[in-house]
Parts: sequence; C-alpha cells; structure tokens
Amino acid sequence: MKNRRLVLTVIAALCVHSEAGHAAGGQLRCTIARIEQSPTDQAATNILLEYRKSYIGKQFTVEKATGVMTGALTNTSVNAPQVIDSGSKSNPYKVITILYRYQGVGEGSMIYILVVDEFSKAAEKPFTFYDGYRVHFGTCR
Repeated sequence: MKNRRLVLTVIAALCVHSEAGHAAGGQLRCTIARIEQSPTDQAATNILLEYRKSYIGKQFTVEKATGVMTGALTNTSVNAPQVIDSGSKSNPYKVITILYRYQGVGEGSMIYILVVDEFSKAAEKPFTFYDGYRVHFGTCR
C-alpha cells in the first residue's frame, strides 16, 4: 500500500512539473481572433474574407527559445526566425523572420513579425503577427 501511494505521488508531481514547464519556458499556444489588411480593391477584399473564414479561431504554437511558429501560422522558410527580445515584465516578446529578395521565388522580399505582450497581467496575452500582407491579432497562453 505504501509503494502504491508513493508511485501515485510521484506521478502526480511529474504531471504538475510537466504542465508548469510547458507554460513557463517552452511554448506559447496562440489563437487567432481577428485579421486585417490594407484595403486595395474588391477582389482583395473578397480574398481577405475567405482568408478570415479559414484562419480565425485557428491555433499556432511558438517555441519561445527559437521563435519558430507551427500550426495555422508559420514564420519559417529559408531563414530561421530571430528572437530579438525574449520579453520581460515591461517589454513584449518579439520575433522577426526576413526572406530577402534574392532568396524568394518572386521579385519581392518578405518580413514576418510576431509580438506577444507577455507582460500583460491577463492569463491570455495579446499578440500581433504581420505576415507581409495581413495583420493577425489574438491571444496566447
């Protein structure tokens, strides 16, 4: 009976430790709430409306040490993302990824920027993500 109780205590402690580690250092899980784009013409507006249907409510994960985003939104291509600020009690977490003109398949370059207001006192931290065309807003945990 004592061994069984010890095993259950160890399992419970590992579960709590694992969940705390996930939230504290490793990853952010984010949900897209809103998407905006500079208005150009009706065709672009129609594309944005369809894009919103596909992405609002979807989730992505951010590996905090590397800045890599996976899931509904991504920020990796030829170049790895760069964490330019790991955040603090008064400063947001910031990641930038640049695809230079000579690296792309077209004629232009791309910039991806993620900012997470981790200093927010709320349980869900606001984020802003720019993908070169659109701005995505939502929250992360």
